[in-house]
Amino acid sequence: LITKFAKVYTPIVVGLAILLVLSGAIFNWRNEPNIEPYIYSAAIFLVISCPCSLVLSVPLSYYAGIGTAAKNGILFKGSSYLHTITEVETIALDKTGTLTHGDFFIQEYSNDETLRLAASIERYSNHPIAKAIVEFNHQDVYEVDDIQEVPGYGIKGKIDGKVLLAGSKSFLAKNNITIEDEKLPIGSYTFVSFGNEYKGYIIIKDELKETSMQTVRDLTQDYDTVMLTGDNEKSARDIAMQLGGIEYYAELLPEGKLEQFNNIRTNSMSMYVGDGINDAPLLKNADIGVSMGSASDLAIEVSDVIIINNDIRLLDKAFRIAKKTRSLSAQN
Repeated sequence: LITKFAKVYTPIVVGLAILLVLSGAIFNWRNEPNIEPYIYSAAIFLVISCPCSLVLSVPLSYYAGIGTAAKNGILFKGSSYLHTITEVETIALDKTGTLTHGDFFIQEYSNDETLRLAASIERYSNHPIAKAIVEFNHQDVYEVDDIQEVPGYGIKGKIDGKVLLAGSKSFLAKNNITIEDEKLPIGSYTFVSFGNEYKGYIIIKDELKETSMQTVRDLTQDYDTVMLTGDNEKSARDIAMQLGGIEYYAELLPEGKLEQFNNIRTNSMSMYVGDGINDAPLLKNADIGVSMGSASDLAIEVSDVIIINNDIRLLDKAFRIAKKTRSLSAQN
């Protein structure tokens, strides 16, 4: 806005200043043959007509705001995002790696053979849960071929011609494997079947960040805050209750997250905070996309704001810096 204004305003003002000198020189030359008073008047006219408060102080306020945010570990990719964030009313949060540490550990597993089978096939996946299973296992693994990974569901392969599956309950159900209803502890489950026979489960835990609870409770006072996760219902409900009983949607596939986010968006500005490859569509789709510093390269690429040290508390600081910057800009 300021740039467009200056492109029109500046030539007009300079033109008027030149006309002031010329008119004085032409019409009053006999009475005042010295041109200096008219040049002086034109200079005064240029000084009093200069919109410094708009052309200089407004952009500089936002440059200062971006610099202050960077010193605090918050990177804004442009002044427009520093302005837009002040109008946000809806905040959607990813769970894993954003509200939780993202460091998975094995809490429980049904038997050694289940763990061995899971580790045999999960070593072909880059998913954090898969890595946790592989690191935990100390048994010799089987040779697996015909690997097929289904994003959001699990992974499939074959051992000596028999089908091996490791993934969610729905993934096994899609392959006609029935899982007995068991009263399992809260956590993320990986179910395993081999040769069309259900073998067991592995329960993976991921602890909530110490800073998440108070930060989210503070955010809910001023913003519509919701958690979106691909985790199971019990695990999501447990995290949501620890965060003060916030609204949540669980068992969402990547496309389901995007659809749900679009459903909860209002006519106001929306923000999404995430860190995984699966979060990239939401980070791109939101009015303001915020990624953690440890996020995937794709998530960082498409996000508008980056929180360098993964501290969710800096989200509140980003809001405060943006609002202060906007206030100073208005004063200027």
